[in-house]
Amino acid sequence: MTRILLTPQRLDTESSRLTQAAADINCINGEIARLVSSLDWQVRSRGNVESLIGRAASEGKALAAEGERLGQYLRTASQTFQEADANAKTRLEETTCMMPISLGRAGGVAVAGGFIAGLVTGGQKFASTGLSWIKKVIGVDSSDETQTKESKSENEIKEEKNDIVEKAAPNKGAEKTNLKIETFMKSHPNNSLYTGSEGCKGFAKQYYKNAFDIELPSTNKAKQYELYISDTSKIAQVGQVVNNSNIVNVNDVKKLFSNATSGDMVQMVGTSGLHSAIIDGIDDTGITFYDANFVTSSQPTNLIQIRHVTFEKYAEYLSCSRGGVTIYSPKGI
Repeated sequence: MTRILLTPQRLDTESSRLTQAAADINCINGEIARLVSSLDWQVRSRGNVESLIGRAASEGKALAAEGERLGQYLRTASQTFQEADANAKTRLEETTCMMPISLGRAGGVAVAGGFIAGLVTGGQKFASTGLSWIKKVIGVDSSDETQTKESKSENEIKEEKNDIVEKAAPNKGAEKTNLKIETFMKSHPNNSLYTGSEGCKGFAKQYYKNAFDIELPSTNKAKQYELYISDTSKIAQVGQVVNNSNIVNVNDVKKLFSNATSGDMVQMVGTSGLHSAIIDGIDDTGITFYDANFVTSSQPTNLIQIRHVTFEKYAEYLSCSRGGVTIYSPKGI
């Protein structure tokens, strides 16, 4: 009989490989989109080139999405195995007067039984059944969690809500910068076209000039997610996250933006290339950007948008070769 050896470490490794592959595909799609947008429209229309590239891009996005789905599936599997092993070990030790026992071979085979079929078939329904079966085997009642939540006092619930509000709240000069953004938005509204030069960078520069009388540089450093700032008397670097391990950690992104606020400028390199944007707001789910020229091939150049991105999606966006982000804030606001 063929034996299949599954370990949480192996599942985590394969999950990381799938997630990185998805990020690489998105990077390639971004590079292709930029190359196509730089071509003359007559060249793009010749031989149905744009249509063919569009179809390939759609298939690439679908493939990347499937890679991300499978990566998440394997992460869930790994967590389930680890939880099952820990719970089974504890329960066995409680019910026997023997030396500490690891779940080991016998326990692992029993626990894996409900899940292997889900891994092999990839069926979400069967995998869900496997997860439920595992919890039943180790004696975990899903109602326990519900009862725990219901048993919380009103004061505890209020404290949790207050904690969320504090984390989501801007940490400096929010009212002043919000008014400046609102004023700028009146002349540069959402879904209008930016008519200046330098695309996304020019848009961010014009906002900083109008709002704070600060001249942002046009030049970046060798690492494109950093601005070359010669005068630091008016602008400060809030922080930075760099893709050093192929996958950017979402917690690092959350920590970075917890120190930022509306009106700060963001310089980034992600799956769609180099980009500059203004932070319109930050909440407990992600960032709202106010920017220009972050467009697809079907959107007009220099389109101004207000768009919300979750922390998870933004971490994926930065998880590409040379990916990174730096946040800058005006001083004295």
